[in-house]
This record gives sequence, C-alpha cells and structure tokens, in this order.
Amino acid sequence: MAENTWWNLGSGPPAGAFTGTVDYVPFLTCHPDDICESFGGGGSSMVARSGGESPSEGGEGWQTWLRREILAARLLLAATPFAEGSAGTAYRLAHLQRLDRDDELGERAATMAQLETLRRLLDGVPSASARPVAEAALVAEVRAGLYEESFDAAWDLLAGYRSDATGENTQLVLDLASVSLLEQSSDYASALSQLRSIIDALPRDMSDLAAELELSAAVIADRAEQQAGGGMSAPVSAA
Repeated sequence: MAENTWWNLGSGPPAGAFTGTVDYVPFLTCHPDDICESFGGGGSSMVARSGGESPSEGGEGWQTWLRREILAARLLLAATPFAEGSAGTAYRLAHLQRLDRDDELGERAATMAQLETLRRLLDGVPSASARPVAEAALVAEVRAGLYEESFDAAWDLLAGYRSDATGENTQLVLDLASVSLLEQSSDYASALSQLRSIIDALPRDMSDLAAELELSAAVIADRAEQQAGGGMSAPVSAA
C-alpha cells in the first residue's frame, strides 16, 4: 500500500537506506504536494543506521545522500522562495529532515529556521506568490510538532496562524492537526466532534479520505465511550 509514494527523484533514495514496513494505513491518497493525506500519517519506516557506510556496493551512504538533498532543498527555497512549486519544495525539505530522526546530521536547526522564516510571511499580508510556500511552512512546522510530540508548540502555531490560512487543503490539514492534538490531550469527545464535522464537509471526490477518517473516528469514539464510562483517564487541558 505504497500508493503515490514519491521522492522527486527518478531513482529514489539509495537502495537499503530505509528499514521497516511500507504496508501502512493510512497510505497516501494523493500526490504529496497536495497535502490531502490524513494528517499525522507517515508509516514506520526509518533511516537505517549504516554508520555512514554505503548501503549498497558502489553506492553512497544514506547520510551523504540525505545531507545533500536537505541542503539542495534549502538552497532552492532560499534562491527562489516564491517560484511555482516552492510549496512542494518546502514539504520535501520537511520530509527529508524528518528522516534524520535524531538530528545526526545537525541540519535540523537550519531547516526549522528556514521554515519559520517562510511561515512568518503570514504575519503580514503575503502576496499571491508567497502565500503557498508560507502555508506549506506552517503545515510543516505543525506536523513537526506532532511528530516530535512538541504539542504545546503545535497548539501555539494553530492558535497564532490557523485563521490566516486561506488554502482549502491547508485548512483541512490544520483542522486534522487539531483533532490529533485533542486526542493527544485525551479530550476524545471534542476530537470526535471536530472530526465528524471535517468528514461531513469533505467533497465527494475525497471519498477515500473520508473512509480513512471514518476508521479514525471509530477508534476515537471507542475511546470517548471508555472515558465516559470511567475506563480511561480524564482529559487534560490541550492549551
């Protein structure tokens, strides 16, 4: 179930650079540039610990490949931040950085600083060419907060910028992020209510995503029922 997997490279990452299953639900239901996949998905694959050695005979090590791709994405964003396709480059940069889970390459600070700079374009009134990359950076930062369990930081980003997002896909992803944060704070009733509203508002051409979210809704509903019956801990403040 690796539908729509895309590396923006003809060859993909070097062979052997990843370990773990790709049989993950939910899988991507659209091109990654379109960010219409379920928020928080990402599977269980991880960068292999190869110690910098080439994962295959005659190939480059994963660290060399990953550093090169991270630097290339940052340079491209710095050189042409408002070019067509820059939002996709911002998503790609965030995805690449996420592969280095323990920041072994030491590139995380520079990557997150660049995304923050782009997101802060939303502090003013961004131009039509700047808005897509600014919103992409916002999504990437919120997603990083969820992935790294920096939930307060993710909440702060939603509180400060959610109303500034105008793109329909951006709004959808931020709404789904809010559901994830409510669930993380054990406020299952609120998470379920918001998720139901999201599902009801999805257009017919996003029926696959709606079906995936229905599965999530069923899980949250079960947790809400257990919580109401005293079988789970009471919710804590999400703020």
